[in-house]
Amino acid sequence: MTDETLLSQQILEEIYIAVQAEEVEALCKMHTGLALARLSGLAQTAADPGLRRQAAAVLAEVSERLRETGQDVSRWSTEEPGDEPN
Repeated sequence: MTDETLLSQQILEEIYIAVQAEEVEALCKMHTGLALARLSGLAQTAADPGLRRQAAAVLAEVSERLRETGQDVSRWSTEEPGDEPN
């Protein structure tokens, strides 16, 4: 193999790894958004007042930690794969 071929192959491998990392990040954000939406629902509608309080506390803590890291969770998906958008 020539140096040029090896360099091209390295670049393609690095691009492949970068794309995989972006896909993993998007998947993590989607699942985190879904979890936050479900916590929000529990905090508002759970029949058990203790469960509502616990869900609200966890939601507040997670939201604060995400804000501290500069995350904009409002743009994260809260839909499960295959769901139609609301």
